[in-house]
Amino acid sequence: MSDSNNLKELFKKAQAELISAQSELSALAAATAADPWLETQQQDSRNKLTTVRDEKLQTWSRMGLSWLLRGGSIQLTNTEGVTTSLSAPTPPPTANYERRAPVRNPTVVQTVRRGTPRPEVVEYAPPRSSTWQRPAPVMNDLDAETLRESLDLLTEPLPLHTTEDVRNELNNLLQGCTNQTLLDWASFPKPIQRSLVGHVVARARHVQDEKSEDIFPPDLSHDLDRIFSNMTAFSKREQPGFVFGLMRHHHPVGESWLSDAQKWWMDLINQLPEDLRPDPEGALEELATLIAEEADEQELVEQALTVLEDGLEPGDPRLVKLMAPYRHLLKEHARFKKLRKAIRALEEAEE
Repeated sequence: MSDSNNLKELFKKAQAELISAQSELSALAAATAADPWLETQQQDSRNKLTTVRDEKLQTWSRMGLSWLLRGGSIQLTNTEGVTTSLSAPTPPPTANYERRAPVRNPTVVQTVRRGTPRPEVVEYAPPRSSTWQRPAPVMNDLDAETLRESLDLLTEPLPLHTTEDVRNELNNLLQGCTNQTLLDWASFPKPIQRSLVGHVVARARHVQDEKSEDIFPPDLSHDLDRIFSNMTAFSKREQPGFVFGLMRHHHPVGESWLSDAQKWWMDLINQLPEDLRPDPEGALEELATLIAEEADEQELVEQALTVLEDGLEPGDPRLVKLMAPYRHLLKEHARFKKLRKAIRALEEAEE
């Protein structure tokens, strides 16, 4: 590969790294802009990202300058397609000319060195945003019922204390991002897609980074890899917007990955109309009413599922007492595993 081609490839690589560094810095700044306290907590991270961005900028600009000094030119194309060519100024024709640093010339000069062919022109279009490689996203209409179904599959993020908790968490995340579910996600507006990806990634990073090996055995690493792979593929395909967590060196925006997951969750819940938002207390009252009215068994099972999907803890004493007489109805649903365990504990305590 010639020196010119080699420099061109290095320039393109440096440009991609610079844009990536700037995108991360912009995303962090946007995340903390409306929260003065969070801004102070993220100052060290912001300084580090700024340093990385500046180093990438220096490398990129030096390569661009070297390209110009070798006789090449750089084209700047704006959003309307108007192109301006930049090139190094022509040195004055004198035998005793001493090379000096180039000075910006307001006029456009095309320079060709004698005896050497003109290098290829490196085209550069300035980015408009962190998603500059794609057109501005089009806001789709939100199918609120489908979003609620997607959230029901994921379930509300909860603290993880045991290996069983971690297994259930990864199972919920896998169930919540199957191929069919991701097709549903693709129909949502981009901000909703971004919140879903951010939520799932934050929960996965909570398991990966914030749980000890005592409750996160090695055999679960494969499930975690599948979750990250699904989210990465979806993000590349749909371009919902930048999300912290998909790159290994990323850190939580808030105090922990779990708090980030909970914030994403509330953002998603707030997108639902009032009648579709989870209401665990209301769902529990409805369950009590159905039991009092001696509703059929299928209705009781479905309402008990709704209570859990709306976020009530399986071990809540009220739910345990209501469903203890109907323990036999809970065997066929894995979602009732913790509730069955709580009922057994209640029965043993009463013996």
